[in-house]
Amino acid sequence: METIVIRAKDYKDLPDLELCVEGLKKDGILKALGEKNNITVEELLKKPFLEKKAIIFEDTEYTDFKSGDILIYQNGNFKIFTGISRDE
Repeated sequence: METIVIRAKDYKDLPDLELCVEGLKKDGILKALGEKNNITVEELLKKPFLEKKAIIFEDTEYTDFKSGDILIYQNGNFKIFTGISRDE
């Protein structure tokens, strides 16, 4: 399953990014994209706030997550990485 990582360009923007992603989920946007198997970097970069405030990339097995990274899964769910472990 492809996972997309959203990383704040500036740590001060972490709370706003989290609210933005929560809004995408609440509005059904993540679910709709997931049903089309289309949660991609390109789709998320179409959101102006994310494009301006975040670095968005695909997770690989070698990704070094940072505390505060938002991990978005193809099923439309997401979680915030807190720095404890990759599988938290």
